[in-house]
Amino acid sequence: MKTFKTFQVIFSFEIYENIRSRWLIFNTVAFFLFSSILIYYGNSEPLSVISSLLNLSLLILPLFSLLFGSISFIESMPYFEFILIRDVKRSILFLGKYLGISLGLSFSYIIGLGISYISILGFSNNLIHLFSLLSFGVLLIFLFIAISFLLSILIQKKELLYGFTLFCWFYFYILYDLLIIAFSVLYRDYPLEIPILILVFLNPIDLVRIATLLQFKLSNLMGFGTALFQKVLGDTSGFWISIFCLSLWICIPLFIAYKKFLKKDL
Repeated sequence: MKTFKTFQVIFSFEIYENIRSRWLIFNTVAFFLFSSILIYYGNSEPLSVISSLLNLSLLILPLFSLLFGSISFIESMPYFEFILIRDVKRSILFLGKYLGISLGLSFSYIIGLGISYISILGFSNNLIHLFSLLSFGVLLIFLFIAISFLLSILIQKKELLYGFTLFCWFYFYILYDLLIIAFSVLYRDYPLEIPILILVFLNPIDLVRIATLLQFKLSNLMGFGTALFQKVLGDTSGFWISIFCLSLWICIPLFIAYKKFLKKDL
């Protein structure tokens, strides 16, 4: 009972601190403005709206989650030391911090994108699309906050940490696709379906894009990797396999970060 109350206090404190953070307010306003522009100019084409909002989420959420999670974790080190002196379990502190940051950023994303979508398109216009986009966005937030925590624990210096977080985003969002293209060109004379399918599992941003497009059955918006995913695994199986892999992408970095934090000398 005491452990639960301690977790509740830490979690509530983190939620309160993050909700009033100017960075989350900025994130909410930015999502509201950008999504409003995209929806307003594309509201006659539902597929165009979905594609635009998906690309916006895939661009901003990983970058902001990595930076915000890393900054929040590294700047909380003095707070960690103070709390641990008061005989609080490290596991409670770690999970309270993780859930507080992840949910705070999720609320920011849901409010920013949700208000712009509903205010322009109304409640009766494809709310299932909005719910799916928000769900995958929240999944991305939890995933990249877990990665940011792992990077923050492994890297001690702030300058190196921020550099690694930016490189991590650049790798997943831009460099990874370039490497896939280079791989496809270099080995175009060989059967590449299975190797490329395996490589797709190693990029969470691609997995979210694939899961979204498969759920909405947007074949005209599919790239090579998504079309291959659909061809080999099918719509339903491909969707659930991508969700399973995304769950692993959350659990594995979070578990490693958790174990490292328990042993970390603060």
